[in-house]
Amino acid sequence: MTFVRKLVPVCLKHNILFKARHISGFKKNLADELSRFQILRSKKLAPGYMDAMPTIIPSHLLRANGHHELLTASSQKSSVPTYRRAWKLYEEFQLSIYNKSHISLPIMPATLALFVAYLFDNKYASSTVNTNVSALGYYHRLAGLRDPTKTFYIREMLKGYGKISHKLDTILPITLPILVRIMQASTSFCVSQYQSYTCMFKAMCSMAFFAFLRIGEITVSKQQSTSSNLLQLGQVSKRCCGSGNVVSLVITFTNYTHHYNQTPFSIVLTRQLKACPVQAFLD
Repeated sequence: MTFVRKLVPVCLKHNILFKARHISGFKKNLADELSRFQILRSKKLAPGYMDAMPTIIPSHLLRANGHHELLTASSQKSSVPTYRRAWKLYEEFQLSIYNKSHISLPIMPATLALFVAYLFDNKYASSTVNTNVSALGYYHRLAGLRDPTKTFYIREMLKGYGKISHKLDTILPITLPILVRIMQASTSFCVSQYQSYTCMFKAMCSMAFFAFLRIGEITVSKQQSTSSNLLQLGQVSKRCCGSGNVVSLVITFTNYTHHYNQTPFSIVLTRQLKACPVQAFLD
């Protein structure tokens, strides 16, 4: 309708008249197939007129209308690398099976089923497969194409994938008794000149346990000098009673996973009888 609203006054100004005329179905097979997203059939009907590959929109045109910036801003920062990994993985699949790496949309459901089987043969985890398949579906929706990941038998394959590849989680959650033992044992692997490291380790473990912190919120790898989601010392404040003793800590989260368009929130940590996060932080 946006296009029509702009078209009507231009036609009136230049005295242009459009007339609609019915065309029999057998005379417009190509248009019918394209309207139903039957791309492969359309190519067979008009092999000399249709390009073999979709036309790529020049990046400068996308930037001119702000499309690229708006689409990028609509996704979480963590989602963009995920979409790229899924695309690259599908390219590897095509190169392995069809000896070609170029991807042309739409992906047929039968081809997507082969991709899922390919990932199963390569022992990918069920959660990873679901993530990659969802990313491919996102590309289709972004291009205005029918999403093959919503096909019934694709969904059933993913459901079966989850049941077959289900494994018992050997990593048990840390309970309070285990946390106490970890903090007690920390003194045995730290020598006297690094006593401050022992205190920081205890504070990190205790705060992570009681504040439900993710590992990426309290640590960084050697490759990373910093992280936008890393908890900073300035985000932790003390609450004192009337006598001046610290009774609790307040952790305010400003940047975190999926924090886009969300307001900061705080968690209050009170003193505990065992593995107290308040005392560990003060030490």
